[in-house]
Amino acid sequence: MRVWILGAGRAGRGLHAVLRERGVASELRALRRGLPARAPTADVVLLAVRDGQLASVAAELAKRAVPSSRSVVLHLAGAVDVEVLAPLRAHTRAVGSAHPLFSFAGPVGAAGLRGAALLVRGDPAARRAARALAKAIGARVVDGRGIEPGRYHAAAVLLANGTVALAEVAGSLLEQAGLADARLRASALGALLRSVAENVENIGISASLTGPVVRGDAATVRRHLEVLGSQPNVAELYARLVRVQLEMAQRQAGLSLSDARAIRATVAGILSRPERKISAGAKAQESVKTRKK
Repeated sequence: MRVWILGAGRAGRGLHAVLRERGVASELRALRRGLPARAPTADVVLLAVRDGQLASVAAELAKRAVPSSRSVVLHLAGAVDVEVLAPLRAHTRAVGSAHPLFSFAGPVGAAGLRGAALLVRGDPAARRAARALAKAIGARVVDGRGIEPGRYHAAAVLLANGTVALAEVAGSLLEQAGLADARLRASALGALLRSVAENVENIGISASLTGPVVRGDAATVRRHLEVLGSQPNVAELYARLVRVQLEMAQRQAGLSLSDARAIRATVAGILSRPERKISAGAKAQESVKTRKK
């Protein structure tokens, strides 16, 4: 299998590196270099460009008869329908999409995307090519037919980027607590996140819940909210996540009604406050500066 990737952003560079590492012929071209004058020799063409560029790139590729008629074209966008590539159907073997449920923020190791999900949609030949691509990069195929792109991609963004945002808030709290070394904070939080991720994967989401909520410890939740009292947005974020944890804990039937009521009452006051305009991150930084003076 020969792969040609258009787009040298994080996903394009990451997939190119994985394919080369695993012995697959892969060529990477940055979109800023413009489109090629002639069709690349490739079995699979991956469009790793921004979502908003897909329609114009597909139209221009079709106009130039690039890629060749024996190529399958796949885009990597999780939230964009396959039909954005419709202009290419007359010029290629098939069109589809292959969205990797994976974070390409850092370099991808030799293991590739082992175990990561690759959401596959499109024409039958495109789905077959995407399955071959999944095998090449070590991913597992998820059939995207019948999956709503908007909610699917929102879930991916919520977890991947929401987790980074939570790490930012948690890191600020650790700094306020006295852990001054930024590298140590990142290392400690990274190890904690890895343990949570392994639990989610190995024992399931609900079984991975630990901490004061699942124990019915309203007193600890109250102390946390008292500590966060000077940072209303962080306190509200904590309280809203407590509500989600309450629902999970009650579904497990391990949390008594009295404990659930006590915790719910503890967060109710926080969630009924008027909206504050200052951001959690700005408030956290302001608190750190005040403490250092």
